[in-house]
Amino acid sequence: MSLTALFDGDRFIDIPANAWYRSEALEAAEREIVIGNGSTVLFDGGGTFTRAMAVTMIARMVDADVSADSMSHFTDVPDGEWYTGAVNWAYENDVTNGVSDTEFAPFNTITRKELMVMLERYITAIGYDTSAAELPFKDSASIADWALTDIQRFYARGLVNGDTNGNVQPDRPLTRAEGAAFIVRTANYIESHEATVEIESEQKEGETPQEISEVTAEPEPEVTAEPEVTAEPAELVAETEPEAVAEPEAVAETETETAEAAKSG
Repeated sequence: MSLTALFDGDRFIDIPANAWYRSEALEAAEREIVIGNGSTVLFDGGGTFTRAMAVTMIARMVDADVSADSMSHFTDVPDGEWYTGAVNWAYENDVTNGVSDTEFAPFNTITRKELMVMLERYITAIGYDTSAAELPFKDSASIADWALTDIQRFYARGLVNGDTNGNVQPDRPLTRAEGAAFIVRTANYIESHEATVEIESEQKEGETPQEISEVTAEPEPEVTAEPEVTAEPAELVAETEPEAVAEPEAVAETETETAEAAKSG
């Protein structure tokens, strides 16, 4: 793979100029949603994206206070780890219920359905409700019951279109590039609706239609199919460090759906 040099506005040296996720990765860095993997200049787009990384990035997306010294709800999330505060915040705000009553599985690779459900639950929790829409994907029947309604709502918001073959691939593990892209699109969606709510509030306070028409919300982000991401060469993947620098790598495991289904409804 060929690398790109750092130009004005660039952050990472391992993102090709024509990478489909380039703009999302750079925006994620600008928003301080992502720092890099073991280095400030390596994004590792094809690298493993764990559940711990996911909730950490979501917490950064909303500038959540994760410094609270609360006891972890999950037995596999020790106190004082780089991801502990984000996991506690996500649990307390109904973003995740874990994979069971007692386990979060922080180092499991997160699947597409798990991340869509987390993001949709946050959007709904802050008051942006929407109706579920019928899914057009060829593999919609493979979506677990506990995740179906949240994914239908996520789709209704225009935040996922599936792949080029018409599949949503709910159980496929996400790469860092795909995870960052989902989170950046969600951040843009939330901001566009915050602007809409502000306009409506001003209108109720007595502004004229002419004044209102001058203020327009940002358009909802256009979502394109997410292609597969090829993992970066081994020599580009830096050793992971504590959260102050980057999110560490994790071994991929499969999700325990049965226990989470009971919690997810």
